[in-house]
Parts: sequence; C-alpha cells; structure tokens
Amino acid sequence: MKEWQPLAVGLGVALVLMGLFVASYVEALSAPKPHEVPFGVVGSTNASLVDQIEQQAGTTVKIKAYKAQADMREAIDQQDIFGALEVEGNQATLFVASASGPSLAREFEGAARGVAKRLGGKVTVMDLKPLPKSDPNGLTVFYVALGCIIYGFSGVTIALGAAPQTPQRRLVPALLVFALCGGALVSLIAGPIIGAISFTYIPFALIAALAVFTASTLTLVALKAFGSKGVPFVLLILLILGSPSSGGAVAPEILPAFFRFIHQWLPTGAVTSALRNNVYFAGAQHGRPLFVLAGWLLIALVGLYLVSRKRRHKPEGV
Repeated sequence: MKEWQPLAVGLGVALVLMGLFVASYVEALSAPKPHEVPFGVVGSTNASLVDQIEQQAGTTVKIKAYKAQADMREAIDQQDIFGALEVEGNQATLFVASASGPSLAREFEGAARGVAKRLGGKVTVMDLKPLPKSDPNGLTVFYVALGCIIYGFSGVTIALGAAPQTPQRRLVPALLVFALCGGALVSLIAGPIIGAISFTYIPFALIAALAVFTASTLTLVALKAFGSKGVPFVLLILLILGSPSSGGAVAPEILPAFFRFIHQWLPTGAVTSALRNNVYFAGAQHGRPLFVLAGWLLIALVGLYLVSRKRRHKPEGV
C-alpha cells in the first residue's frame, strides 16, 4: 500500500487543482456584471442627466461629469472612464472604447437604447478605441500574455528535467536569454507574421520578455525551495487565479469583486494590462502593471538568493 501512497497523493493534488481551475473560471466568467464602472457625462445638462442615469443604473456605473468633450476623451485615453454620454437636446452620442474591453462596450451600447427611448430621439455610438478587424474580440493580447506566463513556467520545468544538475548561477542567465528570445518570438508571431495586432515592436517584446522571465523565475524559486511541492503554488498564482482575473477574456471592471481586486496584483493580469496599453493606449501608458511584474520578479530573485545562501551554509550530512 505504501508504494501507492505518493502516486495517490500526487493525483489527489492534481484533482484539487483541476477543480480549483474550473471553479475559478466559472465563478469569474460565467455571468460577469458591471459594478461601479467609471462612466462620463458631458455637457451643460450634467446635473439632471447624472441623476437620471444613476437612478436607472444603480451601482452599475460610477458617474463622472465633464464640461468639455476634450476632457472626456482624455479620460477615456487614460482609462479613467470606460464610456461616456454627451447629450444635446434630444440627440445623444455614446462614446465607448472597445479596446478597454469589448464586453463592456457592448454593455454600454445595450443601455443606449433605453437612453434613446427616454430622450425620444437617437443615440449615436462612437468607438474611440476600436479593435481591428483582425482581432474583433480583443483576445490576441490575452493569448500572448497567457503564452508568456505558461511557457515561462513550462520552460523551467522542461529545462530542469533535461539538465537537473545545472547550477543556479547558470540557470538565471539562461532563463533571461530564454525570456528575451520568447518575447521576441511571440511578438513576431502576433504582429508581423500573423498581423493580428499592430504595435511598437521593441516595447511590446520587452514587456512579453519581462512576463516570461517573471513566470520562469517564480517557478524556479518554488522548485528550488520546495521541489515538486512548490508547483501547485505557482499554478495557483499564475493560472488558477491569474488567468480568469487577468481581464483578457472580459474587462476587469465586470468581474466579481474578488477577481476584480486580484487582477491588478497578479502577474497574468499585469502583463495583459501592460500589453493592451502598449497596443491600444500607447500615448497613455500606465506604470502600475510594469511595477507589479517587476515586484514579483524581485520577490523571486530575492527568494533564489535566500535559497542559495541557505544551501551554501547547510552543514554536510544534514
């Protein structure tokens, strides 16, 4: 019976991880609903219109008033708001930004019909950040981000399986080269080769490389510190929680509260946001996603140093 125990424990852990993965995806993505999504109202009729929208929308949106359309457009560029309404008489223009999340833009467009009915006029929809025909659902950035995370994790496990005795002083530089090559490769595939999205190549490739290096270094420190027992922790952070909360499949603003919160602090959400900003909001880059990735990388590198130091000072025979 004892000879079966390690196998049974391993498969049991895998079964738990499988359940957590499916539960995480289903809970986050099965029925997303907007909650306090920042939304702008433009024009001199702000006060009464804000009251009307707030009464109808409840906690769905959080209204911000703008006197000029230019201010509203700047707010959308900065992703301070994700849509806006400008009313002139019985005519209105709904501004959306599909690149921030097509699911969110569709929510606003659906609500526009109710606004038109109340006004007794017409609502024109204007997409300030449209998605290209080659990527109508805006998923390419998510696939690139997920690929960087998955193969950052996989690269380490494959490398250690092929060369388990490689010293740490060689592993980290090798992983850095692997990350740079990986970032360059996925950027070539998504951009010039397939042509799904257009972007400035070098910044996009460097962000992708940072994601690969972060995921691979986190995996390495977990394996060095805990052996195979560290794998479930890495999977939990990078994929089980990280993937559905990333904002790649649906906009983070319509995820359940827990996933909306962790989106901004996990590596998968950070790289998805950083790549999306590079492609669609190049003039309004945000530093937070890059700082989050760099923070996780720093934690992993410090962890590797501590593990290495502990092993150097470990007495022989212990």
